[in-house]
Amino acid sequence: MRKKGVYILKNYPIRISAKAIIINNDRLFTVKHEQNNEKYFTLPGGGQNHNEDLKSALIRECLEEVGAEIIIDDLVFVRDYIADNHEFAKNDPGFHQVELMFKCSITNSNTLHPQSEPDKTQIGIEWISLNDIQNLPLYPKVLKEEIINLQNRCVKHIYLGDVN
Repeated sequence: MRKKGVYILKNYPIRISAKAIIINNDRLFTVKHEQNNEKYFTLPGGGQNHNEDLKSALIRECLEEVGAEIIIDDLVFVRDYIADNHEFAKNDPGFHQVELMFKCSITNSNTLHPQSEPDKTQIGIEWISLNDIQNLPLYPKVLKEEIINLQNRCVKHIYLGDVN
């Protein structure tokens, strides 16, 4: 469907999400989740609202999920996630999200805690050691290597692709 020079994808919305990559003392700040008795970690952040710029979305989401006041630096990774192409397709068939991941820092690290609007599977927050990152269930999985590369200042990819 076309309206005033803009394509509208009526049945196939693409969700835009902003995520924070926060590394301090060789530890990555994560949101801890549990679903179907399995624990896993993700980056803090979430969906962009209509008429909200990406940085404002990321600031809001970090406050809502984990109480983090952040300073946003550079965009470092872009990821597509087309659920039908991955093992979690049964949970969200047809879901498509584009994630923009920014390197960030926290201004209030002493007051971090789950907040008023945590994700439905969120059970806590956790700093995970970069030394242990390869052995932990961090999603998307591709971030394990890419975050180590980022910390070592040898980023090879900005667009990570349709990965999980």
